[in-house]
Amino acid sequence: MTLSNYSGKMKANKMSKITKHSRSLSFLHVILLALSILHAIAANMLIEGLRESRVDVWHSNWAVVTAGLIGSTVLSFILFALSFLPGIFTRPVQFVQKQLAKSQAVMFVAVVIFFASVGGSIWWFIFSPYRNFLPFRTDAFQSLSAFLVAGWAVLIFKIIWTNVDTRLIALGVVLTQGFLLKLASLLATISPTPFVIKWEENYRFYYASLLASERVYGHALPLSPVDFSLNILNGLPFLAGDFPIWFHRLWWVLLTLGLAGLTAWALTLRLNPNNRLVRWSLIIFLVLYFLQEGGVKYNLLVCVAIIFLGFSIHHPWRSLIAVLLASFWAGLSRVNWLPVPSLLAICLYLLEKRIDSKSILLYLKRPVLLGTAGLITALGAYLLVGKLPGAAHSSVETMLQQEFLWYRLLPNSTYPPGILIPVLLLSLPVFWILLTLRPKLHVIRFMGLFLSVLVLLGGGILVSVKIGGGSDLHNLDAYLTLSVTICLYAFFQKIEFDFSTEKPQIPWWMFALIVLLPFCSAAKSLQPYPSYHSEETNEALEIINQEVQEAVQEGEVLFMFQRQLLTFGYVESPLVPEYENVFLLDMALTRHETYLQKFYTDLCHHRFRLIVSEIHKNSLQGRNFAFGDENDIWYFAITRPLLEFYQRSGSIPKHNVEFYVPRPETASQCDFQSFFNSIP
Repeated sequence: MTLSNYSGKMKANKMSKITKHSRSLSFLHVILLALSILHAIAANMLIEGLRESRVDVWHSNWAVVTAGLIGSTVLSFILFALSFLPGIFTRPVQFVQKQLAKSQAVMFVAVVIFFASVGGSIWWFIFSPYRNFLPFRTDAFQSLSAFLVAGWAVLIFKIIWTNVDTRLIALGVVLTQGFLLKLASLLATISPTPFVIKWEENYRFYYASLLASERVYGHALPLSPVDFSLNILNGLPFLAGDFPIWFHRLWWVLLTLGLAGLTAWALTLRLNPNNRLVRWSLIIFLVLYFLQEGGVKYNLLVCVAIIFLGFSIHHPWRSLIAVLLASFWAGLSRVNWLPVPSLLAICLYLLEKRIDSKSILLYLKRPVLLGTAGLITALGAYLLVGKLPGAAHSSVETMLQQEFLWYRLLPNSTYPPGILIPVLLLSLPVFWILLTLRPKLHVIRFMGLFLSVLVLLGGGILVSVKIGGGSDLHNLDAYLTLSVTICLYAFFQKIEFDFSTEKPQIPWWMFALIVLLPFCSAAKSLQPYPSYHSEETNEALEIINQEVQEAVQEGEVLFMFQRQLLTFGYVESPLVPEYENVFLLDMALTRHETYLQKFYTDLCHHRFRLIVSEIHKNSLQGRNFAFGDENDIWYFAITRPLLEFYQRSGSIPKHNVEFYVPRPETASQCDFQSFFNSIP
């Protein structure tokens, strides 16, 4: 080796060390600044929340927590300032690193502290006696707490494992913590309480039980077309036998985790990472992604898993069978999912197969066949659900007639961030990647991918702004599924290019955005464990049973709400299948005149001796309240007619239960049209 070569090598090594040190120092600045700001925000949020609740901060049990947050804020700012003084800060850190490297026990202790911190935050927000205290029930505070735990963990692990890439440490911390938070939030829904703990339980138990209606209710009942495929999955335990309500909640959790895990594993197989750790990290990330707020419902993941497992550019017949099966299941699920299996298969074809043939028509032959066959199959299954014997076909026919609330695109009371801002954040990675891929792909392939993304995005936004469209992004589930598929194909360099072999580089900010959004969702998903006191529950059931047994001697009893009490035998009464809360709301939102007039007729003629309902808000709310538009329509279409012919006889506020009995006076005539015309 010549002297010049040796000198050049020494300079290169020196520059490499300087660059590495500079990157580490830059990371240190970022993490310490972020921790300082987050601690300050959390402390301010806590103090303001306590003051709003009229709690004397420094003369209460919250003094220690408040002092700890303020102290952590000051410490973080001091460390951040010292990090710009290498002689004072960097050398002590390096000394600590050398001492820690000599002890294996320190690594074990650090990991234990991390898991204990995550477990402590889970206990605090789910099981702690203070879990319902105002400042700690906000989504923002939960997200802040999760980020603080993650930030300190990354900082400490980086000090211990100096040779490990900071991005890998951060990824490992975020995925592990996010998965534990999401798992805890799901397990917290398994409760033995007979009353609903989530609004959707009111109809999910009932619709699922219709698969075994003869055994459960004593006579055959038609299946509901509402979420038909979901009812099939949820109804399997009813077919198997009599299980307690907590077992059905456990079954839902198993379906949620199991189908999300299956779909994540199926996509991981297609991407085929070489490293085992990367494979497991990818599976955990995808599970978090599919289960994030507004993620993909587990019955719809069946379609996605079938396509990921069955589609292959080398096996046309297997691919066709997979598309047909997935499309049939989509037709049993939701109308906006009818084209999804076909589009997903077509996009996999466009991603994996180059246009190396001279004939464009020959290249397009297969995706056109898959799209046509899949769409026809999905449409056939969708129409089949509407034609089930005795099924309320009106719900299937009229669900697209509901009005659109365009103001919900912007921040609003129902969904505070609005639809547009989260959609823009979620869309940045996929559109950046598509624009980057444009010079490398044939225009046919690029336009196919781009238009597929736009179709699912536009359809998801339309359904989201429809009245009754929910308070999150769950109607954009198909778009999110296709987006993450394209992003991961680009990240793992599985896209076959037409004009270049150079692989695109994914910027770190994009990958961070894709990972952090599901992490935030997991942090916000923690909900207090529903309290279950046997004496209090038995007392509530005794009140309901007493009201029902007195009424059933004189006539029919209608359970509009808490119908699962009949399903699981907590209350003995013949089932009246009509006028279930969710279906009735759907009829009100679509202004289905025939159905509503039948409801008004039954009310006017006092068909029911007792009506068990949720507590009705006897007033208009408007758009300043969550679901204000839906509430106002419910008020005019349901509450007013109900109060016209029935009167409140009692309630159980804790379980949102109210009893209604016929008014003593009988109306001389039933003015149905005035009720219907009053619906805004």
